[in-house]
Amino acid sequence: MARILITEDEADLRMALRARLEMSGFAVVEATNGQEALDKMKIEKPDLLILDMMMPLMDGMEVIGRMRASDQLKAVPILVLTNYDFGFMKEVAKEGGVVEYILKAGLNLDDIPVKITQILALPDSPPSGLNMSALLDELK
Repeated sequence: MARILITEDEADLRMALRARLEMSGFAVVEATNGQEALDKMKIEKPDLLILDMMMPLMDGMEVIGRMRASDQLKAVPILVLTNYDFGFMKEVAKEGGVVEYILKAGLNLDDIPVKITQILALPDSPPSGLNMSALLDELK
């Protein structure tokens, strides 16, 4: 059974995602912000991270950068689920190794287990070797 870490600060969406994923046979762990996600990832060792981009304490881009800099976390695939619909942010996230970028606005919860199954079936590929800090500095 694959373990999925949902990192989402909106409680209703987090609970709905959890219910849908558990119905599909996934084990689910939750975090409400980026720092909590990083802490839980080291303990729970999820097979995939669902990550919101706009959260308190630490945003999604910072989480991606820290994951990619960590030998322990850099291979975990990331599915971004956000309302952050800026083209440049999507490109930076993809360059940072994000496998899928989904907007909440058109979200169908039934699609998420399918996407996760597809992602987990992909052959392992090393995450981008890009320096996320440098990419973010360029955007400022």
